[in-house]
Amino acid sequence: MIYGYDAISSYDTMQYGAQGSGIELVIPVLDNQMTGQSQLIPTLVRPGENGLPQYHGDPRELVKDAMTSCAERDIYTGDSVELFDISAQGIARSAIALRFD
Repeated sequence: MIYGYDAISSYDTMQYGAQGSGIELVIPVLDNQMTGQSQLIPTLVRPGENGLPQYHGDPRELVKDAMTSCAERDIYTGDSVELFDISAQGIARSAIALRFD
């Protein structure tokens, strides 16, 4: 489950989302990969349990691709991304470098 959190301390559950200065760059990538919008040949998007399109690839790779593209075009996007996998076994933190200059 994904939760979106904003600057005024409200949150909501969502299928996917983005925040920050690169939101205009990331959302079209997520729309394409998560729902199949604008895909001529659907790849990793198939109907889920509820009948809605669902992404069936590795979400870490999707985040890496979207954020790497964003970092190339948005000077305010940082040099790395922190990922937190939250499960019944605990919380696992990992980092992905976006820039190597």
